[in-house]
Amino acid sequence: MEKEKVNKVLKHARNLRILIILYSLVYLVFAVWDIYLKDFFSTNFELKIYHILVLGLPIKAYAIWYVLNMAPNREQNKTNNVLGLLFFGVIGMWMTYPREKRLINRLKANNSMFSLKS
Repeated sequence: MEKEKVNKVLKHARNLRILIILYSLVYLVFAVWDIYLKDFFSTNFELKIYHILVLGLPIKAYAIWYVLNMAPNREQNKTNNVLGLLFFGVIGMWMTYPREKRLINRLKANNSMFSLKS
């Protein structure tokens, strides 16, 4: 595989990892705020859970694009990952979380069963 394509896949995987971690932290902070701290502070600030879920839609779209176009997976794994992203939200994002060592091993494999779309 060309070094340029490998670098492109690794760059998108790194970006996706950063987005998933940041979104999970924001989700966790607002969930803790809504459950535990809302009554502790006397404020009129109210954030519904669907506001946080809407923030995750662009991240889900990017993750689905990554899984379908860039990830070095077999077609069945791609389908499972997309369904996980669509139906499991934050947990689905962690299911598709690209691990760097595993990704590099798949990209270096000579007898791989996947192809990258340009």
